[in-house]
Amino acid sequence: MSRSLVFPYPTVQYIPISFMGFEQFESGSAPPFILVTRDVGSLQSHWERFNSNLLILPELAENEAYILVIGMMIHEIKYRGYYSTILGTNTSRGFIGKIPTQYFYKDPIIFQVKDAKGRMLAQCQYSLKA
Repeated sequence: MSRSLVFPYPTVQYIPISFMGFEQFESGSAPPFILVTRDVGSLQSHWERFNSNLLILPELAENEAYILVIGMMIHEIKYRGYYSTILGTNTSRGFIGKIPTQYFYKDPIIFQVKDAKGRMLAQCQYSLKA
């Protein structure tokens, strides 16, 4: 049985994390970028680099965070320890969405987007205390 280059540990050691996208956009040739935050101002400043439309975000529940992905498509998110590993591919699109945070039991969380060959595309840090 071969190990995944993205998720090398046994499946039972990961918590799958759902994500809901609510806005997609064209990101052109922008390099891959990820941001996980509850700060609307930070999200808005990154959004404005790619879109002049007003960003209208739904309210977050206490156990949710916004996720902004630029230059990548996300296929799967799994959490283990301090890391939330994301299987993704490079693309000329981006999206804004939200993810649940109630499953995170360590702080801070490092979000790492990797392609199917295990190469790092982008990463960011998210603090549950922020």
